[in-house]
Amino acid sequence: MQILEFFVQRWQLEVTVEEVRAHLGVETQRQWTDLAIARTTPALLGLFSS
Repeated sequence: MQILEFFVQRWQLEVTVEEVRAHLGVETQRQWTDLAIARTTPALLGLFSS
């Protein structure tokens, strides 16, 4: 039963990451500085979750 719960949690995370990539363009941040990514990624995730 614990394995099934872990799988469900992991699946939700995978779906969220895929949605963020598809709709928010998180992967396009590669050329930015580490500081800029650290500032913008939480903001993008916050907007996505609203």
